[in-house]
Amino acid sequence: MHEVTIISKKPRDNEVTDDELIIDMNRYGKVNIIELGGSPIPNRHAIAMILNLFFIPDVSFFWLMINIGKIKRIIKTNSIELLIVSNSPSAYILAAILKNKLGIKFVIDFADKWVGNPGIREYSKLHRMVQTKLENWVVRKSSGFTFVSKHFESDYDKNYPNHPKLLLQNGYDPEDFLTPVQEQDRSRDIITFLHFGSIYDETNIEFAYAFAQAISRNPSMKNMVRLKIIGKIGKKRLLEFCGLRENCSIEILPQISHSQLIMEIHNSDILVFSRSGKLSHYDTVPSRLAEYLGSGKPVIACCVSGSEIERICRECGCWRIVDFRNISDIVKAFEDALIFLAENRTIPSWEPNYKGLAEIRWDIIVDKFNNFLEAVTR
Repeated sequence: MHEVTIISKKPRDNEVTDDELIIDMNRYGKVNIIELGGSPIPNRHAIAMILNLFFIPDVSFFWLMINIGKIKRIIKTNSIELLIVSNSPSAYILAAILKNKLGIKFVIDFADKWVGNPGIREYSKLHRMVQTKLENWVVRKSSGFTFVSKHFESDYDKNYPNHPKLLLQNGYDPEDFLTPVQEQDRSRDIITFLHFGSIYDETNIEFAYAFAQAISRNPSMKNMVRLKIIGKIGKKRLLEFCGLRENCSIEILPQISHSQLIMEIHNSDILVFSRSGKLSHYDTVPSRLAEYLGSGKPVIACCVSGSEIERICRECGCWRIVDFRNISDIVKAFEDALIFLAENRTIPSWEPNYKGLAEIRWDIIVDKFNNFLEAVTR
């Protein structure tokens, strides 16, 4: 049994604590969560974009250095023996600094690349050179890595063959979908489309607009269907969203836990997946798409034409695949589904292809992770 302390930076626009996840985690050991509070400068703020020119890898490094004293006290108070750092190169650098100061080992959880990551802007050749040197320094100080992609793992295996590594692929848990989904007469039920959108507000309104457009062209379906969006709309477009809701049924669920998401998938009829760009971690299937396909429900996949994610969607056999950048294509996909529902009174039948999808077996993952921890703490 392990005792785990999660040191969390709590974003202003994503204040979520998944109590059920903590209960799950406590089956394997004791879990503490310590929240440091959000950065005074939101990442998408204009000031942050300017400061990113002067801070490498980005402005969050400034926020972490402000909190380094607090983090050192947390480590000492909780007798922490190993750091597992995720998501941010700034956090990786901080872990390397803490290793120098406290002698504490750390593991890097690579969800994405560091150098060459499209999510981290490199403003000049100098930025790229410094990022490369920083990555090499930090990685050599680390005690091991975790990855979500086999290709990603092999890249680091060539350069750092002696570091322990653990592959934890995105996937779906078959136990979430043991209950078979049976087609039935839906003539008196509400047909539900489910779109797991963004925790921000850039694209969710576009899917609400596309759904409203499809309903306006098929008014007989107005009272038979609804769209649920998991995500946020944002204050700037709230009035526009309210106007759309006057003409069709659209619900917003700002944030939900994983177990609630699985329940929403079970209770929905057609699932809408969206991905706005190319995959930054090679050919990894996003867990959301894996869970959608694992449910056996028809999936409308909206992605950039020619991207890696489009290839994955085609291999997995999504029911409809449209270009994310073309709103008329998204409207047409909704409209095709509405016409099918009106004519057949059943949800579309299809055979999902599970090629490339990883099944998550928690008992196996726990054993693998324990073996990994033993290797990095020797």
